[in-house]
Amino acid sequence: MRFSTVLITLGAVSGAAAARCTEGLTYCGTSICWKGDYHADIVACLSRPGKPQDSSYILYSRFLCTADEDFLIWVDKCRDGRCKDNGRGRDDTCS
Repeated sequence: MRFSTVLITLGAVSGAAAARCTEGLTYCGTSICWKGDYHADIVACLSRPGKPQDSSYILYSRFLCTADEDFLIWVDKCRDGRCKDNGRGRDDTCS
C-alpha cells in the first residue's frame, strides 16, 4: 500500500513539472498563463523588482524561465497586446 502511494505521488510531481516552462526561454505572461495557473508566480516575480502587478504587466511582460527557487525573472514589458508567442522552443518577443 505504501509503495503505491509513493508511485502516485511521484507521478503527480512528474506531471506538474512537465507543465512548467522550459529553462532558459523567455515567455510572455500570456504564454505562461496558457501553461497553467501561474498567476501567483507572476505576481511574485513582478514584486521582486517593484513592478506594477496589474493585468497589463501580468499579460504583456516577458519572463525568463529559470530552475532556481524564483522560477521566473522579469525581463521587460511589451506594449499592450504586442507580446508575441513565437512557438515551442523559441523565445517570445515584443512585436
